[in-house]
Amino acid sequence: METSVIFDGTLQPNQVSDSQSFTNGQFLLFDVPGLQQGEGVQIGMSIILKIPIIGKIAEKILPMTLIERDLSLNLDTNLLFPIPREITESGHEVYCSFASTETVQLRAYVITSNVTQESLLSTLDNKIQELKDLITNSQFEDLTDILLKSLLF
Repeated sequence: METSVIFDGTLQPNQVSDSQSFTNGQFLLFDVPGLQQGEGVQIGMSIILKIPIIGKIAEKILPMTLIERDLSLNLDTNLLFPIPREITESGHEVYCSFASTETVQLRAYVITSNVTQESLLSTLDNKIQELKDLITNSQFEDLTDILLKSLLF
């Protein structure tokens, strides 16, 4: 996993600011320098997915708020916001748009990973097949030995 800064700037009231684009983002992390414990700001956010279609790149918006159903958020708590798996594993380029009701300094980070559920399932399938082969070939004296050996592979 890798953490990268995708936005480091000042949000102005009633203006939309875009982050840098990224792929394979798993989580978003936000920081407001100078925000004291217990203080909060209101920030709206959308995730924009760039999808190639015939003749152009279409941008599709996934509207979000930093906390669903509650727009006030203490950004200094370093909460992680998961990006939906369907977007994370699409391989498409993504960026965030931010809007605020007040002037606020914001740093946004993305945590990325190239590990997908598909690759994990493939690895698990391979391990299961190896275990089946061991059982079928009866290379071990008892079930305990088979299980111990399968864990070591």
